[in-house]
Amino acid sequence: MNTAGLTVEPLINHTSFEAALKGLNIPGDSPVWKELKPVYDVLLPRLNYSAESYRQFLAILLATFYPGIPSEEAYFDLGKKCFHGYATATIIGRVALAAINLMPPDWLMNKTERLWNDTGLGTATVEKLGDKKYHVSYRDFISPPMLVCGVAVEGMQSTKAKNLTYELKLLAPAKPLSSNFDITFQWE
Repeated sequence: MNTAGLTVEPLINHTSFEAALKGLNIPGDSPVWKELKPVYDVLLPRLNYSAESYRQFLAILLATFYPGIPSEEAYFDLGKKCFHGYATATIIGRVALAAINLMPPDWLMNKTERLWNDTGLGTATVEKLGDKKYHVSYRDFISPPMLVCGVAVEGMQSTKAKNLTYELKLLAPAKPLSSNFDITFQWE
């Protein structure tokens, strides 16, 4: 069987959806649940979802919770909420990040590749540039760069990082409907 030229759409782990929903702390009677059901049924979640379902999910969240807010700002804030939803309200996050507030930033950087790569959202590669300085390459990411940046910045700020600075550099995407970007983190 010749598979040359075929592309395989990534499968997004359900925890990416769950983290956003838990981070937003949506009331049970919110009308958004009905709107989300075709792309993510909270009562019958699947293990993995298509990239298109994830994009639709994010579009619904932005339209509902961030109307009139520029998308970059909205995605950054949603990313921060996703971090907290993942770290405090998902089983995997509570285990993986149980003592994050007691840990040095290097500890989180050492976990970064695995945490991101397990989501199915893309591939992250971490490089230590020096003492208290790291470069993270994000390739073929389905999540918008500012959402990922919000997650990463909030995660780093949850560690003992002091005076955290970061630089986001957008790169040309290698695949349609995905993003390539780098974030360099530095702290004192």
